[in-house]
Amino acid sequence: MTSVTGFWPLLCGTHRYEKTLSTRGRGDGVIIEAPILAYLVETKNGRILYDVVATTPRSTSRHCGRSGMKTRPSRSGRRR
Repeated sequence: MTSVTGFWPLLCGTHRYEKTLSTRGRGDGVIIEAPILAYLVETKNGRILYDVVATTPRSTSRHCGRSGMKTRPSRSGRRR
């Protein structure tokens, strides 16, 4: 049994971008507008604000390594 008593999507804004970012090369030159959402989940124990931050492969690799997972420097100082 769940303790969720309410669930609301919250429209935080919109983002306009070229469709090829979402469809791997399809829709070249087509501009689309996508919603930026967060979700408010109300439970018996309190509220949770769930926010998903979209990242590009470039920003993900800059902060988390190529795999998208956090990496630690190796003993030689280079990333694994």
